[in-house]
Amino acid sequence: KTIGSLNIAEIRYSVEEQPFNMTPDTEFRKTIDDVSVKWYGKSLSGIPLGKKYRLLPYVYRTNKTTVSQLARVFALDRETVRAVIGIK
Repeated sequence: KTIGSLNIAEIRYSVEEQPFNMTPDTEFRKTIDDVSVKWYGKSLSGIPLGKKYRLLPYVYRTNKTTVSQLARVFALDRETVRAVIGIK
């Protein structure tokens, strides 16, 4: 059903359901690599630790992810990831 040009089911999916769909590590890694290339001109594996720390909070805010997934993809331990993004 549509109201004007808006599809109600599509809006409901994008607002309620889609944010809870987690992406696999391989796809998530590609997403982070794209952001890293835009920000620093290098892939995630080619940037120094300080730049990874600057990238972590942005990725955490803009993607549906967990601390464990961030730790795996960024190759950091969980405690470090929690400290950088401000989770106790």
